[in-house]
Amino acid sequence: MHSVATTYKAQTPEWWRSRLLERYRDTVEERRGYWSVYQSRTPLVHIPDRLQQAYQRLLRMSSTPWARLVVDIVAERILMQGVRLDNNPEEALWKIMRQSQVDTIQRQVYRESSAVGTSYVSVWPGDSNPQLRYESALHTVHETKAGDPNQTAAALKVWVDTVAGEVRCNLYLTDAVWRWRADNTNIVQDGSVDSSLWTNATWEAMESYEHNFGMVMVPFVTSPTDRGYGVSDLSGLYAILQRLEYITSNVLLATELGAFRQKWATGLDIPKDENGKPIEPFSVALDRLWTSADPETKFGSFEATDINAYLKAVSDAVGQLSAVSRIPMHYLVQTELANPPSAESLEASELGLITKAKERRELYSDSWEQITALIMAMTDNAMGDRVVEVLWKDPRARSETSVMQAATMMQSLGVPWEFIMEYIGYSPSDIARMESMRATDMFTRLVENSLNPGIQIPGQGEPFQQRQLPVAPNQ
Repeated sequence: MHSVATTYKAQTPEWWRSRLLERYRDTVEERRGYWSVYQSRTPLVHIPDRLQQAYQRLLRMSSTPWARLVVDIVAERILMQGVRLDNNPEEALWKIMRQSQVDTIQRQVYRESSAVGTSYVSVWPGDSNPQLRYESALHTVHETKAGDPNQTAAALKVWVDTVAGEVRCNLYLTDAVWRWRADNTNIVQDGSVDSSLWTNATWEAMESYEHNFGMVMVPFVTSPTDRGYGVSDLSGLYAILQRLEYITSNVLLATELGAFRQKWATGLDIPKDENGKPIEPFSVALDRLWTSADPETKFGSFEATDINAYLKAVSDAVGQLSAVSRIPMHYLVQTELANPPSAESLEASELGLITKAKERRELYSDSWEQITALIMAMTDNAMGDRVVEVLWKDPRARSETSVMQAATMMQSLGVPWEFIMEYIGYSPSDIARMESMRATDMFTRLVENSLNPGIQIPGQGEPFQQRQLPVAPNQ
């Protein structure tokens, strides 16, 4: 990281702003690069300049979304569905999160964090309840505390207000938020900030306010380094992804050229035009016949291009991609559609993917616990020594038959009903609704029993014998 050449006093808001602006400058280009790879906007495979124009279409077709597939498959297996305080589901906290569209936010955060290494969520006091906001890592950067990479010392958000024609800058400290704007910066058409922002900008202070909530900008870090900064999932896959695009472009080129078998002829007298340039003697078409009056003329064609070697190379590269990323092969290549594997074999092949998703959940749980503490502080609820637990959806892709069979066995062993519902995959909100419905059903049965004493109400663990309804005469 470049040195901070300012006269600001250390630890002042201006000092932190200059320090984090340099960190942003050093970080954002790498993050944008990985995000471009994720969106399949990588540079085209290099070929000689004289062939660029002729094969531009094939080069664009060779760009395949392998990176998006690798990132999205893992992100789709991670879903928070509630929080628990001191071993009790906390519906009030979850309701506040749902009001901020937490389902949409967490999808954005997991995808971006896996693609570029980091993503952010900010928490703000609202008129009635705290508000959660997704903050893109393409505009935000943070610095960890010295000696404690799990704690955030400061964070900075930089973005372009294209309507006002100015650059905005927000600094987040553990006890305050500071805001600036800069009018005399160069803003390019794509909305990114020119490097002159850090050398020529004159920042004008806007509003600032103090608080006692702690760090309101919470990072979600993937594969943290020893200093607590994230590493993109694509960092170790870039060479394989480039190789896949290169081989795919060769397959398309071979297919394009091999689709028209090249003809040859000997013993022909090639006519020439008035400028001495040879004239093609034949026009190739399905309804055309080549003839020659010279008996010595011979016609022939070259063999078609064999692309099996290219396809084998693609398959090998995809296999390497699967091994390094821990994405099961059946997600990347669908070659056995006529004879699909069994559910048991698919579940066994996803062991690496499930382990990877669980590792991510452990990392992201710390961030959601910080957000939970912020929400409680903003709603005047003392966190104290209360234990927060994030409730996650099971990342395994299980068949309904096996799940229900296992649930039935649990019930026979006397496992509590709520635990069985969690195992099946219901969220705490769904379980609470079912509890209410169960209570309503029990009350209805009690009323029916009072009106019809012959009906027996089942006890705990006893099967309920459903009352046979009378059949209408016309049935």
